Amino acid sequence: MRIRIVILSIVLFGMCCACSEKSHFDEPRPEITVILGLSGAGDNGYNDEILAGIMDINESADVSLSMISPASMDDARSALSTWLNKELSGVNALLVLAGNEYESLIQDITLPQNKSILIFESEVDNLPNRVSSFMIHRYGISYLAGCMASEAESASVIAAMRSENYLGDAVNGFVEGFSVGGNKAEVIYLAEDESGYGMPDEGYKIVSRLPYNSFIYPLAGGSNSGMYKATREEEFNMNLIAGMDVDCSNYSTRVPFSVIFNIREVVHSLLDEWINGNELQAHYSFDLSDDDIVYIAFCESFFDNLIAWGDYYSDPDYWTKMCDRYKAKAIEKEGSYYESR
Repeated sequence: MRIRIVILSIVLFGMCCACSEKSHFDEPRPEITVILGLSGAGDNGYNDEILAGIMDINESADVSLSMISPASMDDARSALSTWLNKELSGVNALLVLAGNEYESLIQDITLPQNKSILIFESEVDNLPNRVSSFMIHRYGISYLAGCMASEAESASVIAAMRSENYLGDAVNGFVEGFSVGGNKAEVIYLAEDESGYGMPDEGYKIVSRLPYNSFIYPLAGGSNSGMYKATREEEFNMNLIAGMDVDCSNYSTRVPFSVIFNIREVVHSLLDEWINGNELQAHYSFDLSDDDIVYIAFCESFFDNLIAWGDYYSDPDYWTKMCDRYKAKAIEKEGSYYESR
């Protein structure tokens, strides 16, 4: 908790400086309030990229921007109540809820004409008027990653918790993709709740106990750092691990490719759309067919620093060939997966 406060204090200090430089404008500026997800910043991945997208807007647009990092759902509920009751004069206001754990807080609210809400990673189809949502679908890209790893003798998906939302979609995608090679991937859950996103030591222990030639698909936010650490400390270990959310090739020599979700671009583009006076759509969705948002980033130096490697990927072009071979199928499978819901 103390780390989270320090991080936000630095960010907010930068914001205050930026805002002071814009104070000479006479017209009131649109207000954007961001309530960060309960897992907070500092994960070197998804949440930090959200912050980067927000800071892009702070630097490029004339807005009044503030951020809140709640320590609990009660804190988030209180922040939402404060925002709803705040009176505005001639200003449009947007509340950004940067986590789908807040869905239950906005089911029955009524918003005035000058207030809007954007909630992340939600597919709830009965949200109130002037509440928008977006979802980055994980099934297709995870299916593709599973196919790419399908020649490995074993694979383990290590997820933060059991879930029926996008985390569960990613688990299902990888497991089904890996099965094209005739083997079944193991699924390991770090916790029964959101605490699984902040357990890097447990992630380290689990990876250390895996078979020496497993392919690891990490789906645990901040806990992923412990998994990367475990793979880079064993130079002669045959384990491989996918990078997750951002390019993770610098975290371990055992990362042949990373699964990228360009949340920074999503945040920047949607906030920019609202700032420019356009009403946000009720829902946006992104998937493997959106090449600039969801894609595979290959580690170009993967073989350069590798001491031990497996026969199945001895070809330097193995990963790109497998990606090309299965991508169209992954897009097709993703379409069927979400249509069947």
